[in-house]
Amino acid sequence: MRSGFRLLQINLIVLQAAGHDRVKTEQINKEVNIIMTQSNTRESNFPRTPDWRALLAIIAGTVLYYLPLSRMGFLGHDWLAYFAVQATPSIAQHPNPSYPPWVLSVTLRPLMELSPFVGLAILNALTISCIVVLTFRYARFAWPNAPVVAYMGVLFALFSPLPWMMMWLGQVDTTVLLGLVMLPFGVPLVLGKLHTGLWAVLGSRRDILWAAAWGLISLVIWGFWPLSILTQVAQQHPIIMGWRSTSPIFLFVGIGLLCVTNRDPLRLMAAGTFISPYMMPYHYLVLLPIFGRVNGWKQVVLWLGSLTFILETGLSTPATKVLALSFPLLVWLLSTPSLRPRELLNDPDTILNRSLTTLNDVRQRLSSRQPVLGKG
Repeated sequence: MRSGFRLLQINLIVLQAAGHDRVKTEQINKEVNIIMTQSNTRESNFPRTPDWRALLAIIAGTVLYYLPLSRMGFLGHDWLAYFAVQATPSIAQHPNPSYPPWVLSVTLRPLMELSPFVGLAILNALTISCIVVLTFRYARFAWPNAPVVAYMGVLFALFSPLPWMMMWLGQVDTTVLLGLVMLPFGVPLVLGKLHTGLWAVLGSRRDILWAAAWGLISLVIWGFWPLSILTQVAQQHPIIMGWRSTSPIFLFVGIGLLCVTNRDPLRLMAAGTFISPYMMPYHYLVLLPIFGRVNGWKQVVLWLGSLTFILETGLSTPATKVLALSFPLLVWLLSTPSLRPRELLNDPDTILNRSLTTLNDVRQRLSSRQPVLGKG
């Protein structure tokens, strides 16, 4: 698909060269090389999945961070109320319907059966380990010759309010980050938090097909569970930040951003948070590895943007909700290779262009009576 776009661009340039002299032809060749270099650079800056080395690093980090975090005395209100079976025995028979059914019955079940604060410490250690490893992972691909960017990115991510908010509450959004390094096998983990993870699988046709397959399997096993999710989304909460509690304008902002977003799962989730009607401040933790994808003043600006969640959590006014939405917007803007409208619209990796190409492929294959399935 992407190679088709590149060939189209190259063919257009070569056609322009017809009838021109050698100097003009050399200029055309330089433009062709620039296109290929930019495309190859864009592809190489995205870590491939599944990444088993990253998974092993996350497991090792969880073991390393467990002991110090177990002694920090986090309250873990949400963990005790919604996950820890020994703290709230009714969870075993009546799990929280706010989560897809496999999250509580399969994914987190081993942790939920442990002593409440032991399970909380393991979850918090996993959260920190995922943030560190994924931030390093992004930095290694985006800035291979600048290790200081990775170290600074990790520091900015860890000392933003979101990890501490997550550990204090004992929420489980870190499963999305864990699933990202194992895609497509990590689809159930990524979809454990639909508000954010759903958008990450849009990065490739492979992940979309795996997500669709898992969705069908889950419906067979647990019935029509999305209905309970929708019921919970309709409820109110003082610090909800989705467009339903701010303004429908942000829904259209999110759709616009998503259309011109490439395959980067972090940017896809940043755009998708504007589309999700129900967002809590801690849901944005999944965007923290973006600190490894930017450098310099951009890291500082992103960190300052993350401080707005303190205002939203403490004050929770219409103004603080809108102000806190600056963080996902900054994530999207500062990690975009180019903000020029022409380049955004012509990028073959965007959701819009990939969708148009897929529709065109389907139309051509139907017209020629060929099978529709192809490589993503």
